[in-house]
Amino acid sequence: RVLRSTFGAAQHAGAPLALVRGGSVAEAGMATRRPATARTEEEERQPLRPAGSPVASAPEAESSAPVVAAADLYRVWKLAAGETVAALGVGVGDLLVLVLTRAALPDDLAGLAFVMMFEEWAIMTACALVNGMAVALIEAVSGGKAAEARRSRFAVLVAALAASVVTAGMLLAGQGPAVAWLGLAPGARAVVERSAVAVSLTVAPSIMARLLEVLLGAIDEAEQLVVVGVLEMVAKLAVFAALQPTLGVGAYAWASIASALVASIAAAALLARAEAGGEPRPRLSDVGVDAGGKAWALTLSLFLSLGLPSMVSVCVDLFSHYFVVIVAGSISVAEVVALRIAEGCVWPVLTTSSAVLESVAAMAATRVGEGDVAGGLRSLRLAWGLVVLATAAVASVVLVLPAELLALPFYDECGTAACHKSVELGRWVTIIALVVNVLDSARGADMLMLRCLLDSAAPAAVHAVSVAAVGVPLGLALAIPAGWGSIGTVLGRGVAMAVAAVGTRWLLNRALRSALEAAKDGPDSPAAIGFDGDSTV
Repeated sequence: RVLRSTFGAAQHAGAPLALVRGGSVAEAGMATRRPATARTEEEERQPLRPAGSPVASAPEAESSAPVVAAADLYRVWKLAAGETVAALGVGVGDLLVLVLTRAALPDDLAGLAFVMMFEEWAIMTACALVNGMAVALIEAVSGGKAAEARRSRFAVLVAALAASVVTAGMLLAGQGPAVAWLGLAPGARAVVERSAVAVSLTVAPSIMARLLEVLLGAIDEAEQLVVVGVLEMVAKLAVFAALQPTLGVGAYAWASIASALVASIAAAALLARAEAGGEPRPRLSDVGVDAGGKAWALTLSLFLSLGLPSMVSVCVDLFSHYFVVIVAGSISVAEVVALRIAEGCVWPVLTTSSAVLESVAAMAATRVGEGDVAGGLRSLRLAWGLVVLATAAVASVVLVLPAELLALPFYDECGTAACHKSVELGRWVTIIALVVNVLDSARGADMLMLRCLLDSAAPAAVHAVSVAAVGVPLGLALAIPAGWGSIGTVLGRGVAMAVAAVGTRWLLNRALRSALEAAKDGPDSPAAIGFDGDSTV
């Protein structure tokens, strides 16, 4: 609140918004103003530019740089903390569900594990498609382009509806053949089949909930994410506890529906309240859409350029992760045990890192829409720095933790030499996987910045080619012929992520150079928004 009042005071004193947020003098001249009067549709396509805005001197801009950097760090840290608490709340909810089902039959537990896996895969891929397209809506709203915002909102809603229907259909039609192919026991297969309808119904509210949470992050309302996460956890536990005596482990899918509905309703209400009042301007929470021919054309364009590449990138991530699991399972039981320990330590870090970067990317999209590309890039780099620090902290704990404590979540006792060997193997697999997460997060931050610049296809292609051409063959070679097992597959994935990170950084630098060149030719060029021709990023 103090920072907001400071920014507000600076604006009322006559300093343009882009300069207050650390932009260059040229960025200040292009800072977006919110119109207080109605504009024609043609005018709404372009953000208003201020006439005669006061320009600060270069020394004044340089002297404000530390203050701006500190303000950006605070905003990113607040959003990361809110997203982390929300993600941990959801994770704790799932963990408590597992605790409540400890007395269930082994076949039921196996079935529940596959229900949770199918649900996670479906929702992650569908949400990636919708949230990738949502960047266009965020930038149109933050840039004051009302007509474009209505079309982008229509595109996002169409994508959400299509993703919900297609994903639900695939879950209904595909779960049965999948569990038959996997050869699950009859009891586990029955659990999956009974939950198929409920899991398919979970997709639509989950997509809307995650979309609304991203939009909350875009307007710097990180504290609201904590509220949504807590409500989601409480709803899941309450419904599961109420239905478990009747449905057994099958109650999980219906509890997921309830928690997703509660999260989407709460996020919608909080978003509307956060945007209520103020001067007339486009809002993320507006319900107005434009369903004309241009809106349908924009829907197809955003799907091909942003939505589909984002979904492909998530699918590649899931494949590369579970490829490691499959190879380990084909080697020995000790490798599976080691990998299970590594997953227990790494998966929360990996999913939280991804959620934090996704939320900060929404904030970066807001900055880009306002003409401050440098500010958006700085936000994502700061978020990656926080991911590195958090990953290093977890790695330090894993390094010094005694074997008995490291194995505690997976064994009642670990007194045999074979158990200690598996735990030590799991320790080093965990350390390597955490280093890989740092590389993958660097690639993810640059990929999300490219998404803010409306280019997701190229980084998704680099990611897919790196995993297919480098990660899979190298991982197999190190795991089996070289005899390195799980460590080899994780190292192969790490090399693939390093190659993808270098390629994505090259793509981002090329995009930034193109924008700078466009700024030299004409500051009003669409590719030059947010750049001074004499600046470097």
